[in-house]
Amino acid sequence: MRLMQQQYEDQTATFFEAFLRKTAEKCGADFATMRAVANVDIMIPGELERTLQKKRKQPPMNYLAECNPRWTNYTDAIITMLGASRKEPTIDNMRAVIQAGISTIDKYPLPVDIDPHILRDHIFERDQILQQAGTRIICRMAKNPMGLIFAGDLKLAQQEMDSLLTKL
Repeated sequence: MRLMQQQYEDQTATFFEAFLRKTAEKCGADFATMRAVANVDIMIPGELERTLQKKRKQPPMNYLAECNPRWTNYTDAIITMLGASRKEPTIDNMRAVIQAGISTIDKYPLPVDIDPHILRDHIFERDQILQQAGTRIICRMAKNPMGLIFAGDLKLAQQEMDSLLTKL
């Protein structure tokens, strides 16, 4: 997955930005002032599709498969990280969050004897220390199973979460 991300992320981001700019232009909106969420599914052509594109004398291109103007948990986690670090929700800042590492866990199971609200307080205390080195653990939902965001060093965030659960 990491190899695929390295291989396709830049071209996909360029395609996505061009799509958004063209959409803004068609709607008469100033792209630089827009603040919104866009969720599209982009298809990256495989070997056979690229061959077909060449035979049709088409330039190599991605396809817009679906457009859903809805919020996703992943988008929410990225925007949460931007808000927590007091950064503007721009495409470049969102990409920086992704590149630094981010993971959202919607249903993190807790041992039955751990109070999610007490754990949330311990997560907050640990997060205050971790964020100085660029790693974050944020509790999204204080219930069992718990909703979490890990950012930065994801392995360290997971280790710290494991450590908190062991201590409690």
